This record gives sequence, C-alpha cells and structure tokens, in this order.
Amino acid sequence: MEETCSSCCTGLIQEGPEFNLHFADYGWCAYDSISEELVHRANLVYEEQGIEAAERILIEYYQNEAPGQIDHILGAAPSFSMREGMIRQCFEDHREGRYYASVPLSLIIIDGAVNDYTKKKGFFTAATTVDPWDCLVGCTEGLTKIKLNFNQNRLKTNSDPIYIPYRNGILHGRDINYGNEYVSCKCIALMFAIADWMIRRTAREEGLLPELEL
Repeated sequence: MEETCSSCCTGLIQEGPEFNLHFADYGWCAYDSISEELVHRANLVYEEQGIEAAERILIEYYQNEAPGQIDHILGAAPSFSMREGMIRQCFEDHREGRYYASVPLSLIIIDGAVNDYTKKKGFFTAATTVDPWDCLVGCTEGLTKIKLNFNQNRLKTNSDPIYIPYRNGILHGRDINYGNEYVSCKCIALMFAIADWMIRRTAREEGLLPELEL
C-alpha cells in the first residue's frame, strides 16, 4: 500500500474523517494505508458531482488497483496468512467479475480471520469492537458504522439488487441478487480496513505504539 500506519501523512488524517462522513453510509471507510490520492479525489468528486460519480472512483480503484496489493492483507496477521489460498481465490473471482463467488468468500474470510485474531468471535459480533487508538486516520466511526450496516437483520427473501454487503442476507440466502461490483468492491475494501486494524492493534498491544490522547 502507498502509506503505512506510521507514515500516514497529515492530509490523510485530515481527509479521512471527511471521507467517512461522505461514504460510510454507503459502505466505505478510510483506513491507515488507503491511498491518500484516492481519498482526496473521492472527496472532491463527491462535493462537485455527488455520490454516484464519487462511488465510481472507488469502484474503479478496488477493481483495478487494490487486487495488486493483496500481500498487504496476507502480511497483516497470521489469521489472514493462513487463509492465503482463500484470499487469492477471492481476489481472482473479484478481478474476473465472478461476484457471486467473491462476495460470500470475502465475508467468510473476514469473519474467520477476525475470529482467530481476537480469540472471541467474528467481526460482525457485538464482542468485537473498534477502539479509537486502533486507527490513526479517524476510521473508528466509519468502521463501526459499516459493521452495523453490513450486519443488519434480513428477515425476508429479497430479489431486488443490493449495493451494500448485508452479511446475514447474503450468507443466509435471503438477499439473492448481491452479485455486482459495488458489493464485491466494498467487501474488498473492508478486508483492507480490517488488515490495518489488526496491524495497528497488534503494534499497540506489543508496546510499539503510544496510546493516543483522546
């Protein structure tokens, strides 16, 4: 990735919260290693042209640029590296437009990796929280909002297209028209965000990062 948690520049720290304000409700959030240029451009297009045009910027990035950065996820934590085969298959399916395969696979990877990392439960459970010091660029609110949004109860079968990765609806077979680039790209983006969350949380727990003053 272009930035690391320790070298994240002032511009990203300033624009990350603005990005989350614009995009968290639509399933995107800033994270420590996200491209500063991407965040700046998406914010600018949002202000000038609205959410539809801005989301196209994000879709293009996570379709074409993000798959080349898979090693960042694999190196984030053993709970990701042990799933290398699944992750590479997920990214291949995503890159080739096999979204009906990439979406559930990405959700399974995220749940399992976080479960192993926290020794508790998966990312979407109440037991897993995102603390303010686990993200440098102000992604706590955005990532928490995404978790709640993606984890909504889906109690009725829905055949209309969805553009948010509703984990329960997809994995329980209630949202049956999820196979599109929006849903898959948002799952890929979440995987990167969780990788950065793990990196920073591990560094903090090992005493490699100072506690932030809140």
